[in-house]
Amino acid sequence: MKNYLLAATSLLGYLLCGLVLLGVNIPILHPDTVLNAVFKQRFELIFIDISAVYLVRSYFALLFIGAFTRGGFGTYCAQVLYQWDVLIASICHGTKNRSISGLVGERALSGSLRWLAAEAVIDFIFMWDESHCKHAFYWERRMGFVS
Repeated sequence: MKNYLLAATSLLGYLLCGLVLLGVNIPILHPDTVLNAVFKQRFELIFIDISAVYLVRSYFALLFIGAFTRGGFGTYCAQVLYQWDVLIASICHGTKNRSISGLVGERALSGSLRWLAAEAVIDFIFMWDESHCKHAFYWERRMGFVS
């Protein structure tokens, strides 16, 4: 039974991702529908449309908050955020398996003001990780992602 439930949630996730990428508004039940049915014994279907933009923002907010939790969920959220980072770096810079932080860390070593400024901004965002960009670059080099 557990495998069927996991398969169903995966398929539902694929469906929602497809609808979001197509920009389709997702209709969901309004909370008043449930409250009226439970407390007032009145059942009327009220739907609200959730926009794709709102779903994407909520998704990233949940991932960001979840990345700071402990256990498997926190690890999962951090890994998904990292993979988005790698995807964006691949699209914008044509890299493979490189993060934005690692790429900026590598280019900041050249001393260019542009990359030093970008490094300062990213390092400020990740203030709990001193020299975040340089550490990301050195990690990517150790892992063999830097050619």
